[in-house]
Amino acid sequence: ETWMSEREHSFTKTGRMRRAEFGEVAKWVSDAWESISAKTIVAGFRKAGLIPCAADGDVEESDSSESEDDSDVPAVLQPEVAALFVSDSEEDDFDGFE
Repeated sequence: ETWMSEREHSFTKTGRMRRAEFGEVAKWVSDAWESISAKTIVAGFRKAGLIPCAADGDVEESDSSESEDDSDVPAVLQPEVAALFVSDSEEDDFDGFE
């Protein structure tokens, strides 16, 4: 939003504002990822069923926290999930969607 409202922009001959540069967009994505705590990512994995849920008494209502304490972050993913991160499917033939 800051880029849209506070920066000087160049325009095309037809008067359209030029898009943000790829490097600037990459910086926005990087900054956004850095602002997310490991706790929030773990909560998302739990919600998606990729890692086991905490015991009923340990369930937090919020997936965000003011604390940067990531001591409850699991050290290891389930083997099936971990395999997805290291699998190489580029060799597989893809014939499109049905």
